[in-house]
Amino acid sequence: MKLHKIEKIMELTSKQGRFYVFNNTENIDTFFREGYRDDLFTCDRNLYQKFIEMGKLDYVKYIEKWYDNMICLNNRDLNEDDALLIAVSNGHLDIVKHLLEIRKWNIETTDKTGCNVYHAAAMFGHVHIMKYLEEEHSIDIYSKTPVNGTNAAIFATYNDHVKVLKHLHENHQYDFSITNNRRRTAYYYANGYSVKEFLEYIKNNVLSKLKTKFATFSNEISLKENRLKEINIKINELFNERTEINKSIIDIKKNRKMYKDKILSRLNVE
Repeated sequence: MKLHKIEKIMELTSKQGRFYVFNNTENIDTFFREGYRDDLFTCDRNLYQKFIEMGKLDYVKYIEKWYDNMICLNNRDLNEDDALLIAVSNGHLDIVKHLLEIRKWNIETTDKTGCNVYHAAAMFGHVHIMKYLEEEHSIDIYSKTPVNGTNAAIFATYNDHVKVLKHLHENHQYDFSITNNRRRTAYYYANGYSVKEFLEYIKNNVLSKLKTKFATFSNEISLKENRLKEINIKINELFNERTEINKSIIDIKKNRKMYKDKILSRLNVE
């Protein structure tokens, strides 16, 4: 196979829907055996990443067999997405499990904006991957990107993934009042993007509960304020009582002095 033919295949495989050039592992085997394996990795997203994008786990494993040193397998595309981020973004749970459990991929990987695997799953609405990361890897569901502080809920809002919001609310009682670096919440962005279903869900399931919680909290505050008023009244009464007692003591001292003076006066007269 000539180099220009390999480049032609790469050109075809870089176009959506034209990946069937490699419709079986024998074709890939032939392709590798021509001696031009390094030329697989000359475009934005290499063949390994393309097969991950497609969800072709068998082909992914086949490429890993040939590139067991993983030098090229660790490459990133122009968005700084690596193999794991590509698998998560495209919702391929089997490949995500393969990379994390078999290839021992770094789960802390991020793209050029600081978006991690949990953010990517929320951004593209892949709740099944979010659940896997939560249950098997204890992922931090409140993590934020370092650049602008975006969390999973805000990423879901950007792309109108109400199912992600429901998952966060129903399974984790997610705190949607958490803001990004611009002090804006998921609800703020839902208003901005006019995400009606998202807004309705927040209104009916989140804000209503927050209002109930706030009303209960307000009642508790009112009760405590009333109790504080009663205590203040009692303190004032005690203070007034003390004042009266002090006056009485002063009067007693005055009377005592007066009687003493009278007695001394009579004794002197006698």
